[in-house]
Amino acid sequence: MRSEWKASERVALSLFARALEAHGIPPIHAPEISDAPDALFLVKGEIIAVECRYIAHPELLKFLGKRHILENRAYEILLPREPHLWVRNAIEEKHPYIPKYLARTGAREVWLLLHSSHQHKILRNDRSEGSEFFELLCLGAHLLPHGFTRVWFAELGESHTRAVEIYGPDLPKPTVNIDDYIAKFPPYPLDHIWFVPATVNASSSGEKSVTINLNNPATDPVCIQPIDSRFQIDYVPYLSNPMRNSDLSGLKWAFYDDRPSY
Repeated sequence: MRSEWKASERVALSLFARALEAHGIPPIHAPEISDAPDALFLVKGEIIAVECRYIAHPELLKFLGKRHILENRAYEILLPREPHLWVRNAIEEKHPYIPKYLARTGAREVWLLLHSSHQHKILRNDRSEGSEFFELLCLGAHLLPHGFTRVWFAELGESHTRAVEIYGPDLPKPTVNIDDYIAKFPPYPLDHIWFVPATVNASSSGEKSVTINLNNPATDPVCIQPIDSRFQIDYVPYLSNPMRNSDLSGLKWAFYDDRPSY
């Protein structure tokens, strides 16, 4: 068992507690629990177990977890926009442990606290509450039956950090249609990301600066395929275009008939 939280979990749990306080529900934290589940809170007199989970595309997780990432060099990433599947996969992974969390803590309920990372912001300004993207994020918690009473999401980006509830007994099920959303962004909803692990240099006068050459990327673009197995993106036309830019023109996709239902 871990004796302390990861840095991302600490930030996510802090945002979660602040969000409850803002709603007039100050939670009381039980510090003796920091793993399996990640936290224990007293909320309105009830013991609540809270488990944390970072969400993203699994291939992006693998990339960000690499040890040999060059500093001050840009990595171009083409990332399928599938927040509903990131949430679904997290729930699928954590749901089997709910009986263990309840037995270990005596909690009445288990809540799932999903969160982004400092490297990959998920809820940027145009994706806040009311947007189709946010509705997709919430819909992910409805795609599989599970035992979490509530699901929260914490955005850990440097700006607009916050925690919001995306699933609960008093929240309506989102009405956004997944296939209609996909159809709006041919060949597929994609985010064009530049990931740059930078070193901050300080001059003798104390001024700080970062020098990055975007014309000299560290590798070829990292082209990630959708989690949704109905789709396969042909990135070759885009990669072979020397004048390619962020509009992702030239991409093609294939649609398979053996599509699963949600």
